[in-house]
Amino acid sequence: MPPYGSPRYQAAPYEQQAYQQRQYLQPANGYNQQAGFYNPNFANGYVLPPKPGAIPLRPLGLADILSGAFSVLRRTPGAILGSSLILYTLIGLIIAGTASYATSIGVGLDSSMSSDGGLPPEVAAFGLAVISGMVLLAAVVGLCSVLLQGAVSIPVSRAALNRKTSLAQMWRGARGRIWAVVGFAVLTVLAGSVWFGLAVGILVLTANVDWQWSLPLNLLGMSGVFVGFLWIYIKISLVPSIIVVERLGIFASIKRSWTLTTHNWWRILGINLLTGLIVGVSTNIVSFAISTGSTLIFSTFAPRQSPGDYLGGYLIAMAATVVLTCFVSAFGFALQASVIALIYLDLRMRRDGLDVELMRLNESNEIDNGGVPGGSANVLGTYRAI
Repeated sequence: MPPYGSPRYQAAPYEQQAYQQRQYLQPANGYNQQAGFYNPNFANGYVLPPKPGAIPLRPLGLADILSGAFSVLRRTPGAILGSSLILYTLIGLIIAGTASYATSIGVGLDSSMSSDGGLPPEVAAFGLAVISGMVLLAAVVGLCSVLLQGAVSIPVSRAALNRKTSLAQMWRGARGRIWAVVGFAVLTVLAGSVWFGLAVGILVLTANVDWQWSLPLNLLGMSGVFVGFLWIYIKISLVPSIIVVERLGIFASIKRSWTLTTHNWWRILGINLLTGLIVGVSTNIVSFAISTGSTLIFSTFAPRQSPGDYLGGYLIAMAATVVLTCFVSAFGFALQASVIALIYLDLRMRRDGLDVELMRLNESNEIDNGGVPGGSANVLGTYRAI
């Protein structure tokens, strides 16, 4: 006599197999007999991965990355666009103020010229101060850009699961990693200075060479320097995102970025070039329209009774043009930063299986605790569940 319950135990696998077939397997042509309609999601037995948020939870293609970047900006405009607008508005005001001051000095330059046509020391000192200010401004812009790129990875990662992130929450999550990102930015500036010094050294070494050889050597040397710079830039382009999301150190993040971009260098380069082309063309078109419109308005309505009034109106029009152009540039930078963050997510899906973890989180219906998917949890504090 068989033990009690053995027939039911033997039938369980068959019942489970039948359940799985009814649940997941569909006819090869995608026709659902029970529902009575054609569903392309089940065609050839393939089920599309879910898309709870800005991107589908699978390795991303070019269209997924570009559409996902716009979707992220629509879902979290305050965090990404807000930070970018603050940065570029400040930059626009600095540039407008510097240009206005330079223009006012240039108006009185003729009266400041010495009798022998030489340049007075005050004007030379002013030129040196302007150059120093622009170099300092470029350094500040580069530092803030790296910081924003790292911080943007937080709302982009959370948007994959349709979790919104405010401006304060984004920077609260990146607060503990700011100094690491600053250290990486300083290291990048030092490395770039060495690379620039290498380019200058090539020009100096070929200066005394015969002109028939100087030009080919310069072209070859500059091409090598540019290609090397571009290659290293792509290899370390994910470092700010890794520092903020995975909470690694500077050199560990560089190694991690180097590993993630292996066998994907050309693909990352192509996506960055296409995004830069889209942003550059759009920004130039809008900036040209703004500049032309402000010039026409100024020429039509500006008073021309005195040079002072004319100069004042011109400075106002120029400042307005710069500020509006910076708003457009802020949107372009936010789009590019979102694309880089999505490339980071895509590479982690391909190499680490992050898409499986994201699907687990999506199906578990866990309450949003303010964590970053694929990174450290509870970095944003208490957060309202969506």
